[in-house]
Parts: sequence; C-alpha cells; structure tokens
Amino acid sequence: MRLIELLKEVLDSGNIKYCEQNGYIQLTLCSGLHKWNVSFSEDKESFLKYYARYPWHIDEGSQSRVLSELNKMNTTLRAGCFMICDGFPIFRYGVYIYDEFTAKESIADLFLTAAARTDASWEEIYQAVCGMEVS
Repeated sequence: MRLIELLKEVLDSGNIKYCEQNGYIQLTLCSGLHKWNVSFSEDKESFLKYYARYPWHIDEGSQSRVLSELNKMNTTLRAGCFMICDGFPIFRYGVYIYDEFTAKESIADLFLTAAARTDASWEEIYQAVCGMEVS
C-alpha cells in the first residue's frame, strides 16, 4: 500500500494544493495569520510522517534555550514531538496505517490533528524562539 498515493487522493479530494518532490509531499498551511510549511513522507513500515516547519530561524546562540523549551513542551504531548532541524523549529507527527479500508480516514485524521497541534503551539514556539518566558 503506497501511503503517499493515498495521501495525494485525500489532498485532491479537499482541493489542497501540493507538490511532490523526491518522494515527499510538500505544501503550505495557514490558520489566520499563521503560515507554515509541511512535508509528508512514508517509510517501509507503513508509517506516514508529517513534518511542520515553523517560519522562525533559530540562531546558534539561542538553540540550546529553545531546545530546552521544546523538550518541556514534548512532555505534555501524547503523540508527536517538537525538535530543531536545520535551524528551524519542527513538529513531527505520524501514524501507522495497516488497514487499506480505513487508510484514507486515518490520513485525514493525521492531517487535521497534526495541523491543529502545529497551530495550537504557535505562540509557545514563537515565545521560545524570541526568548520570551513561556507560560
């Protein structure tokens, strides 16, 4: 079962624009004034991964402080994790999909759940990157 092909069907059914490059599906999502880049990929174990890249670059001097804040946020998550990759805050989320009959529903749920978490964590990530105290 090719998860990327099923993901494309889900995105097409929702009229969501995306591009495919090197086995990744890439798109931009927004909620209000929040706008972020997303990449999806799959592995050989039927795992579909969502990566959301927040728009703020983290300089080397503040990287350990931001990583500390992201790790605190990770302790409150039931699934997924925040990290830093190539100088940007990232939210990674994923789901195993084994059942072909419910695959599209699982992919749509992954999409909605991960996008909601990305948006809901916007202020905390912004405060961490800007060096403000996270409440």
